[in-house]
Amino acid sequence: MMSAPAASHTCRVCAASVPEGAPKCERCGAAQVDLGPCPLCNGQGGSSQHPELRFACDLCGGPRIPRLDPRMKSSGREVPLLRKVDAARKARAAYRGLVAASGVALALTVIPFAVLLAVVGFKVLLLLPGLLFTGLFAGMLAFGLGRARSRGNEIAPALDGAWLAAATDVARQSPGPLTAADLGKNLGIEEAQAEELLALLDVDSAVGGAPMPRLRVAPLPAVAQPQPSSTMVATPAEAEALADEASADPLRKKL
Repeated sequence: MMSAPAASHTCRVCAASVPEGAPKCERCGAAQVDLGPCPLCNGQGGSSQHPELRFACDLCGGPRIPRLDPRMKSSGREVPLLRKVDAARKARAAYRGLVAASGVALALTVIPFAVLLAVVGFKVLLLLPGLLFTGLFAGMLAFGLGRARSRGNEIAPALDGAWLAAATDVARQSPGPLTAADLGKNLGIEEAQAEELLALLDVDSAVGGAPMPRLRVAPLPAVAQPQPSSTMVATPAEAEALADEASADPLRKKL
């Protein structure tokens, strides 16, 4: 008799078949549970894996931290950090737009300027507008590149801080020892990423954060240490035996 196929439903993002009860789609990684409103746009949408933001809101594209266990409540400490990431992401995109526009304008200025220079030679009055526009667009290009790089560098530290805050909430509400597998299941990440978060939590508590008594697996039982001998003084019989041994061995006698 053939067994009945496992119940499944369709992923709301990529329309792939997802087994019933699976926390996320195996094809696109979209969460299949209710994640609540997005902290950035307040939209009731899901989140999908993102190469830079790890997870992004399906509605606004901003960073999100999925919480697959509805029992784990958020303290909200990660929200300002997520907003900082989103602001840095949008500012970087704007500066990249400035870089693209400046690059096009610079190319359209340099080419006619080079042609004019070849035709009339170096004459300051004729070439002054070209020099001014070339310097202007070159300066805008350099400024945009620097600002885009600077705002992009703000994303990773703020994102790490947001995930650390979310992991701290899970650790404080966990009923027992928190393992990497449990943390990954709660936040929808791989076990290796959860291990890194646990290490960050340990460092955070060691440098002055609140103590986290449930961060790691229960410690292994202590190995019994050998007990020292209760008698430190040799008995008379042992002393006599040592004296006989020393008299029989000339090298031992000289020591």
